[in-house]
Amino acid sequence: MEPARLFGAQHVDSSRISALRTEAERIQREMARMILKCSPKMTNEAVLGELGWWTLKGRRDLLRLKYYGKIVKMGEDRLVKQVYVESRKRLEEGKQSKWCADKSNLA
Repeated sequence: MEPARLFGAQHVDSSRISALRTEAERIQREMARMILKCSPKMTNEAVLGELGWWTLKGRRDLLRLKYYGKIVKMGEDRLVKQVYVESRKRLEEGKQSKWCADKSNLA
């Protein structure tokens, strides 16, 4: 389920899916508690850490940073890189650039 849910996560505006993310995070923690057969009072971090799981937001942020790194390493002739460079310029000029601003907040 996770690969299907995270497909395209690096391109999605995360502010629009916060309610869905909250519910998905709750279900993930609930499943982890069932697997571990632990108390509901056990902290979320301990439950996820015991299974080696990341929060869904953490996993999505990692995918977004990996994609960002891929773009930065692309050749200047690639269209995706050109769009990124233009978007970056707009961000530095104070104009709207949601994708670049989101990446700046992750790093």
